Amino acid sequence: MPDIFIPADTSYYSNYYANLLRKSILSDFMSDYTDKNRELLKSKYSKYETFEKEYNVEQALIDSLIEFAAKRGLVYNEEEYKRSSEEIKIVLKALAARTIFGTNGYYKVVNNSYDPAYRKAIEVIMKELNSTSNP
Repeated sequence: MPDIFIPADTSYYSNYYANLLRKSILSDFMSDYTDKNRELLKSKYSKYETFEKEYNVEQALIDSLIEFAAKRGLVYNEEEYKRSSEEIKIVLKALAARTIFGTNGYYKVVNNSYDPAYRKAIEVIMKELNSTSNP
C-alpha cells in the first residue's frame, strides 16, 4: 500500500480515446505529422520552455486526426471525443515534444499536464524541503 493514496481519474476515458490508443492511431498520426513538420517545429521551438508555453493543439490538427482515424476505420463519436478531448490534446502535444526534445520532452508534457501522482510527489518533496530548510 502506498504511503499516499491518489485515486485514478478515469472521467476523461472513452471508447473513442481507447481506440485511438489501442489502434496506434494517435502515435501513427503524430509520427506522420512531425515527420512532415520536423524542421519547422525544431526552429520554432528551440527551447522546451517556449514549446510548453506556446505550442497549442489547433483545431485543424484535431480535424486531421479525426479524418486520419476515419480512414483507419475508427468512426468519429462527438460525445466521446468531447469527454476525452483534453487528454487527446495532451498526448498530441507530448508526441510533438518527443520529436523535438526526445523522450524527456514527452514525459515533461505528460507529467506537467495531468499526472496527479507526479504532482503530489512534487508537492510532498517541496513541503519536505521547505520544512527541513526552515526549522
